[in-house]
Amino acid sequence: MKYFSYLKTFCGLIILLVFSRSVSAQLVNIGLTDKAITSIAISSPLSGQHILVVGTKENGVYYNDLSIVMVSLNDGWGNVGLNNKNIHSVFILNSNIGPAGFNTLYAAVENDSLNTGGYLAWQKQLNGAEEWTAIDSTLRDSVKHIWGVAGFGCEPCVNPASSFDLYCCTEKGIYRQMDFGWENVLERWWLGWISVDQRTHSLWTGGSGVAMTPLLFTSDNYGDDWRECKFYGLGDAVCYGVAIDPNHPDTVYAAVEYFILKSEDGGLSWKKAGFLGDVCRSFIAVEVDPNNSEHVVVISYNEFFESYNGGQSWYEPLALNFKSKIVDMVSTTFNDSLWVIYMATENDGIFAYHSSPVIGMRNKSKNLPAVLRLEQNYPNPFNPVTRISWQLAVGSTVELAVYNLLGQNVATLFRGKQAPGNYSYRWNAAAFPSGVYLYRLVTEEGIVQTKKMILLK
Repeated sequence: MKYFSYLKTFCGLIILLVFSRSVSAQLVNIGLTDKAITSIAISSPLSGQHILVVGTKENGVYYNDLSIVMVSLNDGWGNVGLNNKNIHSVFILNSNIGPAGFNTLYAAVENDSLNTGGYLAWQKQLNGAEEWTAIDSTLRDSVKHIWGVAGFGCEPCVNPASSFDLYCCTEKGIYRQMDFGWENVLERWWLGWISVDQRTHSLWTGGSGVAMTPLLFTSDNYGDDWRECKFYGLGDAVCYGVAIDPNHPDTVYAAVEYFILKSEDGGLSWKKAGFLGDVCRSFIAVEVDPNNSEHVVVISYNEFFESYNGGQSWYEPLALNFKSKIVDMVSTTFNDSLWVIYMATENDGIFAYHSSPVIGMRNKSKNLPAVLRLEQNYPNPFNPVTRISWQLAVGSTVELAVYNLLGQNVATLFRGKQAPGNYSYRWNAAAFPSGVYLYRLVTEEGIVQTKKMILLK
C-alpha cells in the first residue's frame, strides 16, 4: 500500500463490477473478505491479459486470472506466498520478450527484520515453481523503506538502453534498476507511490512536501529526467495518483486530496475538475475509460463518483456501505469494449463494478442496419435517467453530445469509433436542472442528427 496510509487512517476495499447488457451499475464481491487488503494491481492493457494481484497484511499475495472468466468468484483466488509479511504494494510485469505467459510479480514489503529478513522488494514468476527472491540486496544498503514498485516490460515499452527497467519508490526518492544495478534517478523526500503508463512510456510519482503541499513528478525518458507538475492554491494536500487518457495522452487526471485536477497539456497546467474542496472527502484514485474519454471515475476513502463529460460534473451511481475504507482502484478492458473497475477495501474483500452506459450489439452482416438513425430517447420526459439509441450502417467515429436550448454543450456522452451495428447510451442527468435539452449524433463523415428530450424533476 502507499506510504500515505501511514499518515492517515487508510483502509482497503476492492470493488469489482459484475455486468449485464441490460442492467446498469452493479457491485459484486468476489472474495478475499477475510484478508486485510493493502494494495491491488492489474496486468498492463498492452499485455492482452487480465490478471488481478492483491497484497495483504500478513496474509500473503493473491492473484486471480480473469482472462477467461471476467468475474471470478471466491474459488478463483490463488495464494503465491509472502505470508506473514506486510505488503505495501504489488505490481505485475508482463513481457512478450520471453516465453508466452511470462509474468513476474513484484512486492514492496514493510521493513521488519523479523518478517522480511531485512529485504524490502521481492519478485516471483507467476507461472514458475521458484520461490520469491529479494531484488534489493544492494538497494537496501541505501534505503529503509520501499513504498512502491513499477516497471516497463511489454516489448514496445522497453527502454532502448536496457533490457528492462524496474523502479522503486523509497523514502529517498525514486531508484531505477537497469542491467548494471540500482541508481537514484529522482532524489526527493516524501514521495509515496510510483506508476508507469505503458502506452506513453511515462513515469509518474507523487506525494506531499514538507509543508504538506502536493507533489507530482513525471518523466518521459525512463527516469533520466523529471519534471515537477506545479499545483497552486490547494493548501495542505497529498497527491495520491494519476490517470492518463489512453486516447489523448496529454489529458491527465490527478487525485489530490480534496480535489480532482485535470491537465490537457501533459501536466504543465491544471484546473479543478468539477469538485470543490471538502474537508470530509479525500480522493485517492482516478481512472479513465479507454472506450470513452469523457467517462472518468474517482474514489475517496468511502465514496465512488462518475463523470460522463470529462470531469465537468459528477454523480454518485451507488452508495458504498462498506465497513472499511477503500484503499485503491484499478481497471481493465475486456474484448476491447467492456470496461471493468476493481476496488480494494481493508476488510470487506474484492468487488467488481461495470458502469459503461454504452451498450453495443454488433449484428451479423446480413442483418446490418441499412441507414444511420438516431432514435428518440426513452423514457421521455425522464427523471433522471434515460436511454438514447442509434444505429450505424457503416463504421465511423461518432460523437454523442447534449446541448441546452442556447446551443451550449452541457455534456459529451460518447466519442469514439464504432463498427456497424446498434448502440444505446444510458444517461444519468441527476447533476442537471430540469428543462429541454437537445442531443446530437455526429459522424466523421459530417452527418448530423438531432432530437429533443425533456428532463422533468
